[in-house]
Amino acid sequence: MASSGIAMAVALVVMVAAAGGAWAADGGAGEAPLLSADFETDPLQSGWKHKAGANGSLSPAWTDAEAHGGKRCITAAEGSWESPAFPVMPFQFYRLEFFSKAAGLGYWSVFFYNEKGDALASDCYASVYESEGWIRNETCVRGRLNAVTARACFTPLDGKRLFIDDVSVRPMERRAAAEWTDALCATLPPLHYRPPKGRWQLIPKTMEKLRHGAKLRIVLLGDSIVNDTSNSPWDALLERAYPGAQIEVVISVRGGTGCQYYRQENRVKEYVFGYAPDLLVVGGISHGYDAEAIREVVRQVRAASGAEVLIMSGAVANAERCRAEFVKHSGLPAEKAEEKVAAFPERIKAVAAEEKCEFLDMRAIWDEYMKGAAKPEEWFRRDIIHANDRGKQILGRVLERFFTP
Repeated sequence: MASSGIAMAVALVVMVAAAGGAWAADGGAGEAPLLSADFETDPLQSGWKHKAGANGSLSPAWTDAEAHGGKRCITAAEGSWESPAFPVMPFQFYRLEFFSKAAGLGYWSVFFYNEKGDALASDCYASVYESEGWIRNETCVRGRLNAVTARACFTPLDGKRLFIDDVSVRPMERRAAAEWTDALCATLPPLHYRPPKGRWQLIPKTMEKLRHGAKLRIVLLGDSIVNDTSNSPWDALLERAYPGAQIEVVISVRGGTGCQYYRQENRVKEYVFGYAPDLLVVGGISHGYDAEAIREVVRQVRAASGAEVLIMSGAVANAERCRAEFVKHSGLPAEKAEEKVAAFPERIKAVAAEEKCEFLDMRAIWDEYMKGAAKPEEWFRRDIIHANDRGKQILGRVLERFFTP
C-alpha cells in the first residue's frame, strides 16, 4: 500500500439498538455515528479492507496528497475500499455521508450481512460522480430484513482515480428520509406522471391497511432493477401520505433473475412465502420476455397465500441493448426472438388483467420521463443497466404516486 508514511483514523461506534422494531429505534443527526472515518490513522488497523478489482489488480492507497479534511484520505484507481462492519436494524433508515473527488464515475455501495455473517442478495449501489474538487455526498439506505451488520464500499471505475474522505453512517428518522428524497427530487426535472383513476380495485386490503394506519408488509420480487426501485425511501413518503401507517419493504431479489426462475422447484416458498407479504410486487427486466412465467408465479402465490399482487414492467435499462442480448442468447431463431420481445409489453398487461392483478407500466412511465427530462439517460444511471440515486428517486416517486390519493 502506497501510504507516503501517513495515517488515517477510523472510529467505529456500536450503537445498542432499542427493542421494539425499527420505528422505536429511529434516530437522527444527533445520534452517535455507527461508522466514522476521518482517515488520520492507518485504515487497515481500524478494520478497513482492500478488495481487488475484477482483473485481480489492487491499487488502493492511503495518502496525504489530496485530503479534504485533516491531512489524509484514501484513494484507489483499481479495486475498492471496504469499511468495517457497523450494526443495522431491519427497516431502519441510515444516512451515509462522505466527501469525494473523482477523475471519472465510481460506485458507493452498502452490503448487508445476517447473523451468520452471510451476505444478503439485496445490496445498494449508486454513483460517485466525477468532480475536479471535493464534493459532499449524502444518501439514504434502508436496513434489510434479517440484516444485523453492513459495510460501506467505494470503488473507482475504468481506472479513474477516486479519493474518499470523512465518511459517516448514522441512523435516520423516517421523516428525515422523506425529506432527503424531497431535496434530491427538487434538483431533478419534474415528474409529470399522473396515475390512472380506478386503480387499487384489485388491492383493496393493501389500501385498507394504508388508510387505517396498520402495518403493511410489501415484498418486491425480481432482479437488480427491482432492487434499485426499492432503494429509494418511497415507503417513508407513503407513511407521510398515510399518517400512522407502518410499511415494511422486503426486497426479495436475485441478480439477473425473473419469474422463469422463481416459478420452478417451489422457489416461491423461499422468495415469497418466507416473508409473509400483504402485497407482492413482481417486476424487473429478467423474465426472458416470458409473460407466462409471471402468470405461473402469480398462480402459485394465490394458491397458498392471501397476498395481493401488483405487476410492474421493467424500467431504466437500455431497452435496445436488452432486446439485442435476448435475440443473441435466447436460442430461438432471430425472427421468433424478435416477435417475443415485441409482444411482451402487451402480454404482461394481459396477464395482469386476466389474473386480476394491479399493473404499473414502469417502463412506459420511465421512457416518457426521459423524453421530457432534457437530460441524457446517463445522468440518471450508474451504468447502462442500473439507476443512480437520481434515477432511483424517479422510480420511487412513481410508486408513491401510484399509492397516494
